[in-house]
Amino acid sequence: MPANIDDHPLNRISSDLPRRGGPNIQVTLALIVALVGVVLLVAGYLGVSGTTVTSDQLSYLASSTLPGIAVLVAGAVLLARAAALAHQRSTEALNRQVESLVAWLSDASNDAESPTDPGE
Repeated sequence: MPANIDDHPLNRISSDLPRRGGPNIQVTLALIVALVGVVLLVAGYLGVSGTTVTSDQLSYLASSTLPGIAVLVAGAVLLARAAALAHQRSTEALNRQVESLVAWLSDASNDAESPTDPGE
């Protein structure tokens, strides 16, 4: 068994896991991009609904609504990417903890299999 229980790998879990306190720049960027897409969609809708002339409606569709959809989708992709990266980081931290725990238990098992004679 390891000499000091403070060396136990589970005592280091909180320091190895990613922090969740501050805002993530990728998530913030994704939300801003998505918000711009929503603003473009609303502007396009208001423009289209405010006129009955088809040519004016098409110009609002081309200049606001379709780009708004594209920007909104881009924001969703950025948000999904940020979530996947955060998940990957936490999974890697957990894998490091499991490997550390296995190594610690292996050391403890090896120490238990080779007993020392107290009389020596």
